[in-house]
Amino acid sequence: PRRFLLRRASRLFVSEE
Repeated sequence: PRRFLLRRASRLFVSEE
């Protein structure tokens, strides 16, 4: 489930901005 990790990481990155 690497796509799931990528999707969650994407939200974290956006949240940090």
